[in-house]
Amino acid sequence: MAEMASEALEWLHRRGTSWRAGAIDALRTKRLIADWGSALTAAAVLMYLAYLAFYVSGLGTARQRTVITDFSYLPISISAGILVIRTARLPGLDQRTRVAWTMTAVAVVLLIGGNTSWFWVQGVQDQRPYPSVADWFFLAFHLVMIPALLVFPAMRRSAREVRKLTVDALIVSIGALMIMWYVVLAPTIKARGSDNLVTVFSIMAPLGDVLMLFAVITLFLRGVPANNRQAIQVLMAGQVLPVIANMYYSYAGLHDGFVAGSWPDMIFILANLQFALAANAQRYRMAHPVKAISRRSYRVRDRLPYLAIAVAYGLLVYLARKESLYPMGGLIFGAVILTGLVVFRQMNALNENRQMASTDRLTGLANRAMLSDRLERSVHRANQTGRPTVVMLIDLDKFKPINDTYGHEAGDAILIGVSAAMRSAARPQDTVGRIGGDEFAVILTGVHQPDTAMALANRIVAAAGNPIQYNGRELTVGASAGVAFSEGHNLTGREMLARADAAMYAAKRGGTNQCVLYADGMIGTADTGELPAELAQLAPAD
Repeated sequence: MAEMASEALEWLHRRGTSWRAGAIDALRTKRLIADWGSALTAAAVLMYLAYLAFYVSGLGTARQRTVITDFSYLPISISAGILVIRTARLPGLDQRTRVAWTMTAVAVVLLIGGNTSWFWVQGVQDQRPYPSVADWFFLAFHLVMIPALLVFPAMRRSAREVRKLTVDALIVSIGALMIMWYVVLAPTIKARGSDNLVTVFSIMAPLGDVLMLFAVITLFLRGVPANNRQAIQVLMAGQVLPVIANMYYSYAGLHDGFVAGSWPDMIFILANLQFALAANAQRYRMAHPVKAISRRSYRVRDRLPYLAIAVAYGLLVYLARKESLYPMGGLIFGAVILTGLVVFRQMNALNENRQMASTDRLTGLANRAMLSDRLERSVHRANQTGRPTVVMLIDLDKFKPINDTYGHEAGDAILIGVSAAMRSAARPQDTVGRIGGDEFAVILTGVHQPDTAMALANRIVAAAGNPIQYNGRELTVGASAGVAFSEGHNLTGREMLARADAAMYAAKRGGTNQCVLYADGMIGTADTGELPAELAQLAPAD
């Protein structure tokens, strides 16, 4: 019955937390809707949905669909221009972000110029010159938007990391260039006529897309600060999607000709809309800044260059199907297989390096870097949702006498055995890590009641006291643990560690195998704010 009552209380607490978080989100949403920029963004979204409904319906003659499609660009791109200009003038932006948004505003104005002139030429005059005034505007758009993406602030990287990410971006861009060479560039050069200007524009359009892709990939691989992340992700997606549509546009121009009102227009108009969405996302994040930066997995970023290699070699295999096995066919297939094996070996090495960088070599537990990352995520989640953060610090008792008496090998055996026992006692979703020496930390997730946290902590402490076999001897240590529970407090990672540290020393003063929950008034680093050196390294940058 007591257990059922505890579970019921925990369920009610979760519901209460969920309702509070929902109320906060509702209030933020109400304020967001009340802002005229959000209303303009919503209107632009509705206009795009109206165009999609028109496109799917199949209504109208070919001429009518062309006019309506060309006109649909105008209100959406003008709305985007207004919102981007507003974002560039937001107070509180850092200088680099402001310059990037200002350049983006100039690019969107050029885009509006291209859309307007194209509507006049094709929609009103029913002409299709190439290159038209609109094409000059679109070329200028690329010349401004590409450096604008590179100006946006990115995460700080070392010179070695910058070189690596630049090479990765080049790999992806060259893979895209190989596809464009086959689909557009080579046929354009082969079919070039007497008009050199037409040929130059036909070549510059796909090259501009490759450079745009390079800028997007560079920004994506470098990573962006949390307060800019959502806006820039939308902005990057708005530049990548048109690359596919532009390839079709150029391909159609080489063959039957592009017809307005076909599926690429949906992508082009969506790209215009994404400027509005990105600008509104930046304004919202400035009003509701992220208090803690949550590091994201770099797995997708690390594997993106290998994906580009796979696509490029896939194209090579496709073309090699027409070759005889001797001499070129066999060599091409052999080169593809050889490169595939090298890539597989590199990915294995990458996984091993990632694992080595996040685990303690002796015990196999999470190391300080991993603990810091998990603590940062937990604090960020608590600040966003109101769910508690639970941090547990553990210090082994009687470890030093054993280490001094039986030697470092015995000490290592103790550390390995205790680590395995604590990992078994913890739940799969919890993070158990070694801070250094005989000090450990556990980050508990999904715990909503202090009683539940203490029950888990006592179970882990009890497991740490299990006997360890070493050279026929049975060695036993104890553990003292302090638990910090953040319910009702908007605490930083440093403050959580300070509280857990104070509780741990209270446990040590009470004897071995003690587990203490932090309470106000405990003497320790929670009062001074000065963490021990190893804990200071563990504390995330709040």
